[in-house]
Amino acid sequence: MLDELNDNARRLQLTSDLNRNLLLANALYWQAGRKGEAQQALIEALTLANRTNFISHFVVEGEAMAQKLLHLMGMRVN
Repeated sequence: MLDELNDNARRLQLTSDLNRNLLLANALYWQAGRKGEAQQALIEALTLANRTNFISHFVVEGEAMAQKLLHLMGMRVN
């Protein structure tokens, strides 16, 4: 269902909706242990945020997002 929402958001150019959906997908994939897919969703969300200055959702996620970003950069946090 989330993939369909993302496809529609892309087609309709709903950037804010797509960004929120990608962060949700990142969280769901991360919790399911699907780290590769989580990272892909996060990379796409970061790319969109870079173009639109849509960073509030990254800040709201707080420590959980920090852990994911560090993981994405290849760092290990204990």
